Amino acid sequence: MKGPADDGAWGGAAELADWSASSLRALVHDLRDRLAADQALAFGISREDPGQVEFVVADGLPATFARAFETWLPSAPVVFELFDPALPEARQRNRPLRPEDFPAPSAWRRTPFFEHVVGPWRLGPEALRVLVCDGARLLAWVGFFRHAPFGIESVRALRQSVPALRAQLRLHRRLSAMALFAAALPAVLDAIPAAAFVLGPRGGIRRRNRIGEALLRRSGDRLRREFRAHAEGRACRLPFSFHRIAIPGSAAHHHLAVQRVEKDDVAHRVTCAAVRWKVGLRAEHVLALVVRGASNRTIAARLGIAVGTVELYVSRLLAAAGAESRAELVAKFFTDAWR
Repeated sequence: MKGPADDGAWGGAAELADWSASSLRALVHDLRDRLAADQALAFGISREDPGQVEFVVADGLPATFARAFETWLPSAPVVFELFDPALPEARQRNRPLRPEDFPAPSAWRRTPFFEHVVGPWRLGPEALRVLVCDGARLLAWVGFFRHAPFGIESVRALRQSVPALRAQLRLHRRLSAMALFAAALPAVLDAIPAAAFVLGPRGGIRRRNRIGEALLRRSGDRLRREFRAHAEGRACRLPFSFHRIAIPGSAAHHHLAVQRVEKDDVAHRVTCAAVRWKVGLRAEHVLALVVRGASNRTIAARLGIAVGTVELYVSRLLAAAGAESRAELVAKFFTDAWR
């Protein structure tokens, strides 16, 4: 889907998300060292589905831990620790806490989290954790474990690191959403039976479907000019409708541009057929004339190529469409190309 006309907005979304995950793991590891902890754990929970784990970072734990934790959480009570994932109380947001900092210090050892995670996986019995939040929204639970109690200096060190954790988690969330959006977008665009383009704030083409790709090959310069005109508030002189869309991880304005076509628009059918039958631009030009009833000699004169070359392209079109004759090719064109 990405090509020279794209400005690369989401081209590396998956790579950026992987980089962000690595950076988050490195930050958690560095904090574990700084706090002299035996283990470190960070995990994010879906705001829409509190039983769904968005990510797990486990440092100093077996490789099988993350998967086991992801399996356990959906079966756990919503309040599996001393906070509500949907709305952490204000006093716990971005504040490092030890079990003794709660009104009932022994309550932490009676939680499902302690019973099913801390105990069975032999995490250190002494804990220091923080609910990293963006406003009232929980970004991640980040905790550290060891056998010796965490002193006030450890609490202070973790508190100083909360801004860095929050910034990294915000970035990780944005890039993860962007990567998911980028992965799903090609299928969404190709389901549109017309040329469709995702445009950036200045009208640049960021994604296009296969029909849009074919249209770009034929009249790319004009398309880009008109899309820029629309972004600048001027009228687009091409038959496109524009729909504002939200892009995960971006506050900028984006638009979905969809070509307005009629079902008897032969030129549009030619583009659709070329995409469906996976033929090149010159074969598309030949097809446009074949379906209008032009002879091979006429097509050769119109396109400035030899009659033998036209015959070669027609043969390729017949094979691509699964047709045995010129008449069957035209029939398939008018019955299949629109879908």
